[in-house]
Amino acid sequence: MEKIRIHAISLGCPKNLVDTEWMLGGFGASFVNAATPEEAEVVLINTCGFIEPAVSESLQVILDTAQALAGRHPKPLLVVTGCLVSRYGQDLSRELPEVDLFLEIARHGELGSRVRELLGREVTYVPSRLLTSAPGYAYLKIAEGCDNRCRFCTIPSIRGPLRSRPEREILDDARCCLDQGRSELVLIAQDVTAYGRDRGEKNALPHLLEGLASMPGLKWLRLMYLYPAGLDKELLGFLSGLGQPFVPYFDIPLQHAHPDILASMGRPFRRDPR
Repeated sequence: MEKIRIHAISLGCPKNLVDTEWMLGGFGASFVNAATPEEAEVVLINTCGFIEPAVSESLQVILDTAQALAGRHPKPLLVVTGCLVSRYGQDLSRELPEVDLFLEIARHGELGSRVRELLGREVTYVPSRLLTSAPGYAYLKIAEGCDNRCRFCTIPSIRGPLRSRPEREILDDARCCLDQGRSELVLIAQDVTAYGRDRGEKNALPHLLEGLASMPGLKWLRLMYLYPAGLDKELLGFLSGLGQPFVPYFDIPLQHAHPDILASMGRPFRRDPR
């Protein structure tokens, strides 16, 4: 089996990091971590494009990396993917000819075949995940996309509508994380409270949490990206009784408290939270 030296740069949020882990894991035993771009055969940059500072950072990292690779012979393959690519598409290929491959988020599964084609190498690519977070915890993405239509947010246009992962797939992913020595799982999505809503399932999140909480080896279970409107009395009551390993820690995006401002932002909210 041929080895391939890859240097990965993951920008932006934990959801992006999970995408990077799945892309790297696909190379399986062929993957060899390159400590610097100059030591790599493939440099993978997973970009963020959510807000303008993130766009600027992503573009700067691409340009700096391209400059670092310019004098290398043979020159490593420069692959750029992530939200920046899905947001700006073909405009990037015209502005950044230094990049060998732009890959939209929806086409991550093609990474292996495209690398094989561009390098002229036999590269095996099977869907798998290689954890890169700090030892002790792992992020567990339970859904992709978002059905909220907040007027200031580009995520639905970049990531698409809400698509909840099948529960069995999530539990298998969690088991793999625990088997790799992680003891804390952090649930993430664009809106964790919306899990299962796209399938018409009312209690999908509590059912998933019950399955995760019972897994041997799990010490802490944490929830992030909780929309305020989704934290109703029913869910809060369930969480209060879940017990260990659930961590009573809520990561909630609160931009404002006034109903008129929230309405102008297009934020989903309850006018009377009581």
